Amino acid sequence: MEMGEHMTKSVTRFPVSESKRIENRLGPMAVPCQVSDRWLDFDRESALLAGGEFIGVRVMTRGTGDQPRKLCSMYITRERLLEVLGKVTPKDD
Repeated sequence: MEMGEHMTKSVTRFPVSESKRIENRLGPMAVPCQVSDRWLDFDRESALLAGGEFIGVRVMTRGTGDQPRKLCSMYITRERLLEVLGKVTPKDD
């Protein structure tokens, strides 16, 4: 048995879904779209202002040479985001 062959047999592969691979590639602050090659890229820090807790978010896509490209930036409040997400309900099929 050659050295490379032994090493291949001793490696245990863990199944990783395609969506998890994408999340790993984009990083911990990204939320990928499930139907296109776009994602939301959140700032790591927020700003506390009189209007709430503001979070910077960039809408990203793949550009030339598979490089990330920013489509636009948004500043949203954590409070409003959580409020809207709380109103989303699963669709009954």
